[in-house]
Parts: sequence; structure tokens; C-alpha cells
Amino acid sequence: MDTTYKIDAPLFSGPPVSLISGMPGGVIFFCGDAALRPLASEMIGWRLAQSERVLFLDGDNCFNPYPITHLAKRIGHDPRLFLSSIFISRAATCHQMTSLITRQLGIGIARHRPRLVLLAEPLATFYDEAVSFTERKTLLSHAVSTLARQAREGTWIVVLTSPPPPSHKSASLLSMVRNASDRLFSVRTDAQSILIREETLAIGKRPPQRTGGC
Repeated sequence: MDTTYKIDAPLFSGPPVSLISGMPGGVIFFCGDAALRPLASEMIGWRLAQSERVLFLDGDNCFNPYPITHLAKRIGHDPRLFLSSIFISRAATCHQMTSLITRQLGIGIARHRPRLVLLAEPLATFYDEAVSFTERKTLLSHAVSTLARQAREGTWIVVLTSPPPPSHKSASLLSMVRNASDRLFSVRTDAQSILIREETLAIGKRPPQRTGGC
């Protein structure tokens, strides 16, 4: 049975933070509309407030520093310190995104020790039909396998993606990431609220759980 959450709790105490903070790691998949962007800012700010670093892999040039700056001021932190703790890597093609994930991500995690890695619109690079579908599917398979492995080692891998273009091939690429995820959420705006609906995982697959604090 699917569950719906409304974002109306104090900062860092409700969704999306409360949805992943009890996990030891995992691939967490959010698909939805423009509401994804404030979710990203809150998740990033949550870890920066713990004096951690965050890795941000950007597949559609969508990183916006201004919400992070505003959030830092809101909770009494230095905005410059917050921004300097976010390590951004951008990709314009599926080959670049695959290289970032399979070759650079592990190095970045070992160097910066983040609990949170956020991938913003990574699939946008795989929808480019100038590259054959077979090649795109092969590259994405390698990328997804790497993400799952890093997640098993205790990292929150959060994927934020818009719905795919209206084609069967694009939908199948999205399904590859969904099927590798430990938790699935759809996100939409509703009047003045953001609604997050958790979707039921396939039979036999349960999200990892942790005990204790963050």
C-alpha cells in the first residue's frame, strides 16, 4: 500500500529528511515536478548542518546556490562555508555521467566522506537519442550497478528526476534506476504544499533499516 506524506513539519524534522535518516544507506529515488528542487536544498542543508560534505552530480545544469545560501542564514550558519562544502560535478552527455559515477564517485566518497550523494536529473543525459539506445542502456546499467554498490557501503544515494519523455525507451531507462532503488517516492505540488508519495517496492525487496541516530 502506498503512503503519502505532506511536508509541513519544522525544518529537518519531517519529509524528506525523516524518510531517509533511518536508513544505513541506500538508493532513494524521487520522481516528480518542480517540487524536487526545494527537497534537494533541504536534504543538502540537513547534512551541511552536521558539518559534513555533500557530493552533487548535476545532469541538467540545475544546481541553484541561492536556496542553500538562504537556508544557511535561516539556521545561523555561514553561507560561504555551506557552499564550499558542496562538491559539484556536471555532465552534459550520458558518457560523461557514466564516467562521473563509475570512475569519479568512489574517489570523491573516499576523499570527502559524505553521507549524502545527490544526483539531480542524471537521466536527462541518457535521453539523448543521438546515442543509440543499446549504448545508452549499457552505460546506464554500469552506472546503476556502481550506485547500488556505493549505497551498500553506507552512503545515501538520492536520485532526483523528472518524468521521462513520452517514449517506451525512455520509460525503460527510468525503470532501470527504479528497479535498483531501495525506496521509491513520487513528488508533486498541491496548492501551497508538497506531497510525497512512497510507492510499494517489488515483492521481496525491503529498504535497509538502521538503529540509532544519524
